[in-house]
Amino acid sequence: MKSWRLVTLLLAVAIVGGCASSAVFMDYSLSGLWSNYRSWNWLPEPRAEDIGPLAQNPANRTSIEDAVDWAMKNRGLMRNEQTPDLLVAYYAGKTDSIQPGVWGYTYAPQANYKDQQGTPETFKGGTLVIDLVDAKTKELLWRGWSTGVVNAPNQDKTDNTIREVVKKIMAEYPPATGAPR
Repeated sequence: MKSWRLVTLLLAVAIVGGCASSAVFMDYSLSGLWSNYRSWNWLPEPRAEDIGPLAQNPANRTSIEDAVDWAMKNRGLMRNEQTPDLLVAYYAGKTDSIQPGVWGYTYAPQANYKDQQGTPETFKGGTLVIDLVDAKTKELLWRGWSTGVVNAPNQDKTDNTIREVVKKIMAEYPPATGAPR
């Protein structure tokens, strides 16, 4: 009987540990008029090696893109391939560090951002970064990321983890200071 309780306790600890919440961070432009953004599309994709080792896997790219598409729809943004208001980019590292910035957009002056920190130069492995860029100015408006979460041992778990992480990241958009949708 005691061994059964021990096994149950260990299993419960393992399940709770596996479901541990990942931290989500964001930075955004203070000049963003969030209610003006109603449509989006993907930025043209750079070389696979530039978006991070996890995103080089086509199955992972599909999971990321499907999850972002779902999140954008749930925020009332429609995909528009011709004249989008926002452009979306992502990076996903597994073991190597990733350095956002290869898509051809820039941060505005540092003082224009919530945390006034400018662009984070590198992210550690296991990080997923999602950027929203103004389609007209090519200026980064919003960046959300979560670290240390995309290291699942198999593709099914990776897909589930990616979906959950994207959902948490995109729950932060639009920023609370923006106009309510």
